[in-house]
Amino acid sequence: APAPAPAPAPAPAPAPAPAPAQPTDSTSTTTPTTAGFVNIKDGGMVIKRTMPDDNSCLFHAIGYVLENKSNKITELRKLVSKKIASDPITYNEAILGSNPKEYQNWILQNNS
Repeated sequence: APAPAPAPAPAPAPAPAPAPAQPTDSTSTTTPTTAGFVNIKDGGMVIKRTMPDDNSCLFHAIGYVLENKSNKITELRKLVSKKIASDPITYNEAILGSNPKEYQNWILQNNS
């Protein structure tokens, strides 16, 4: 009787996933530090600030970046509303996702 055929060789292990690309831009390389600070390779620093979770976080953040104050919410909401009113061609219903007048009223509300 002929000898049985040898068992097939096991399949090779899948190749490991490629390593993530390393940043080449010096501003992309960061070093974590304490208290929300991140040093950037070129000598700069990023500071993480926590903004209130009150549906106005974008306005808090913009106010903080512009004037180191996060209490500019009402002023910034009015600015957005006025800009929409001043340029109905750019800020039309297709762009805003709703009627521009309704959007202007909505953006002025603290819970929007």
